[in-house]
Amino acid sequence: MMMRFYLLLSPLWLGLSSNLYASSINLQGQAQYWQYHTTTQAQILSPLSLSYPHEAALQWSIDLQHQLPFLPQAKVKSTSLSNQLNHPPLKQDFSFDYYNYILYYPIFDRLLRFNLGAGISQIDAEANAQFFDHHIAQTQQQHKPIAYSKISAQIPNSGLSLHTEIIYSQYKTLKLNDIQAEVQYQFQKLGWLEAGLNFGYRWLNINYDHPQIQDLKLRFQGPYLGINGAF
Repeated sequence: MMMRFYLLLSPLWLGLSSNLYASSINLQGQAQYWQYHTTTQAQILSPLSLSYPHEAALQWSIDLQHQLPFLPQAKVKSTSLSNQLNHPPLKQDFSFDYYNYILYYPIFDRLLRFNLGAGISQIDAEANAQFFDHHIAQTQQQHKPIAYSKISAQIPNSGLSLHTEIIYSQYKTLKLNDIQAEVQYQFQKLGWLEAGLNFGYRWLNINYDHPQIQDLKLRFQGPYLGINGAF
């Protein structure tokens, strides 16, 4: 009798638990068109300060959010940057893929939200530079620890929200600052899908000490426009 009771309850329990689990999982994504300007400073044979042509890149991020106790939320961010310059006596080109893998906790979650976390930054870089007869070519992959924070504020009854996201790292030969300030507009929810638009400004600064290039500083900055969705 007791076994039959358990067998009758088990489908109900599985259904309730699966619904609870599904309702506690939220996947959010963003894709943005970033129009950025690049400047560099370096010490090769003499101090150099260079300004590159404007370029554009796709940047995206995915957040896995949930309501499960004690477990952190997860986030992945990525963009690919490249540029080239032909300014005799200097020729230079570079490209790199930039990834961030982040685990974070919501410290508080009301009209004002604050997330705090940590993770790993991965930079896959390829660079070539020629200054007179001095030539440097390098391909490198680096993994660095990062600190992460994000502050968000909703404007009631407007669909608008303000966001500031900061990634920071200072480890051995590399120092990294990545800051985004953003405004989002959220449309009315359509069933299980939430969609919106966003625009903002991003600053990405990378300082790097290389045996052949002392005190290399890269700065990428510019506005972006994109879409965001959640389900």
